[in-house]
Amino acid sequence: MLPITLAWVALTGVGIVVAMKPIGPGGMEWSNLVGVIIAMTLAHWGQWFINDITDKEIDKESNADRATTQGLISEREAIAVGVTLMGFAVAYGATVNYLGFLSTLAWVLAAMVYTVPPIRLKNGAISSLLCFGIGGFLSVILGSAAVGTSLSADAWQIATVLALVIILTISYQDLKDAEHDAKAGVDNLVVRYGKDRLTRILVVALPSTFVLTPILFGVYYVVPFFAVLGGFGSYILWSWDGGEATDRAVTVINAVFFVSFAVAFYLS
Repeated sequence: MLPITLAWVALTGVGIVVAMKPIGPGGMEWSNLVGVIIAMTLAHWGQWFINDITDKEIDKESNADRATTQGLISEREAIAVGVTLMGFAVAYGATVNYLGFLSTLAWVLAAMVYTVPPIRLKNGAISSLLCFGIGGFLSVILGSAAVGTSLSADAWQIATVLALVIILTISYQDLKDAEHDAKAGVDNLVVRYGKDRLTRILVVALPSTFVLTPILFGVYYVVPFFAVLGGFGSYILWSWDGGEATDRAVTVINAVFFVSFAVAFYLS
């Protein structure tokens, strides 16, 4: 849970830093910063509990070590914890301002549409990618709410571009479950195109998006660093086995990219 939570919080941090650029750190209430970070963390943890319940049958093959799969926590308990965490997340968002409330609520609703039957957009290859992109967009907007409710054009544009980056690269998370997803009839890109082909696509997509993002916003001085960072991510995708360790390593690299880009943009 920790690496992917780190990535969501990093996206929230992007929103904080980008929105803070016009006014500087002195213009922000630090309690709002804490509020949006807690809101994002609790929202994702709550979604995680609900996801473990809806994925219980599939996880018996691919994630047998999860507490829900082992019967260490009942479905009723997991649902209660998940709903409670998401409720607190929305409440924390509301303590910031109305934009914090709306963006947190929208994130939670998107996560539930992604996770819970009968809609469960997670079951579609394209719809699941779009849900991740929307989640990334809303995470940046939530972070921006820490500074105020009137967002700059840069905040909207960066949220949109990072959402596209996520859509283009997030399929690496499916590599570890390729065999089990194929047996279970799950529709995702790794099942459609095969693990090897998708890995080759991601090896190109990851460094390409890392390099193009700062170029789009005129932050040229960090392009070499992001080329190296993206190249390291590609090396991991290509050389490692695509298992849990690959998933966690690339997720951490993404989080580093998000935060580094935001800081570079702020300093530009």
